[in-house]
Amino acid sequence: MKYNNEHKSKPNVRPTMEERLNSSRSKIFRVPEAAEYLGVSRSQIYKLTRERLINISKPGGKIIYISQESLDAYALSNGLKTVEQIGAEASHYLSSRKS
Repeated sequence: MKYNNEHKSKPNVRPTMEERLNSSRSKIFRVPEAAEYLGVSRSQIYKLTRERLINISKPGGKIIYISQESLDAYALSNGLKTVEQIGAEASHYLSSRKS
């Protein structure tokens, strides 16, 4: 009689920290993945963490975890204004100075 191997239980393997974090809504990166995501070097990521320009987490005290939201916020933090936005601000400034 042939047995199907599917009935055998898999060994109890605990998920890694990264697997647990990535099972939530947001994507969690380590430094190499964060660098690739932003298109910068790993040293640039370390510089951003040192200058506290991106939020990080170090739950074990050694490995750095960075949320995708933190990287997105940094990437979009210094956006350039459109011509329409500049024009609207200039109009508002000029109209407020006449008063």
